Amino acid sequence: MSDDTETLRLLRDAAAGFAKFDGPRIRGLRSPPGALDRKMWSMLAGQGWLSALVPEADGGLDLGIAAGAVIAERLGYGCLPEPFVAAGIMTPYLLGRSSNTALKASQLPRVLAGESLVTIA
Repeated sequence: MSDDTETLRLLRDAAAGFAKFDGPRIRGLRSPPGALDRKMWSMLAGQGWLSALVPEADGGLDLGIAAGAVIAERLGYGCLPEPFVAAGIMTPYLLGRSSNTALKASQLPRVLAGESLVTIA
C-alpha cells in the first residue's frame, strides 16, 4: 500500500473509536498477573488489524507499516494492555513472510483469526 493518507485517516479513526480508555478493565487485567482478555483479542482480530502487515496472498490486508503504526498508536492512546505490537503486528508479519510453508499454513490462519496468540523470541 502506498502512503494513502485517506486510508490512514480512516484506520486512525476506526482504531480511536475502538480503543476507548477503560480503566476498570485495565486494572482488572493486572490481577492475576499475565491475564489476557481473549474477547478483546478476538475483537482486534475481527477488525482485521492482526493482518494489517500480512500479504494478501496469505490472507492479510497488506496495508504496510504506516497503517500498522497508526493502529498501534491509537490502541496505545486507549491504554489497551494487549500485546498488539509483539503478537499482533510482528508475529503475523514474520509468519506471513516465512519461507517455512508448513509453519505458515498451520499457524498463520489461527493467528490472524485471534485464536492463537503467539510472539517471537
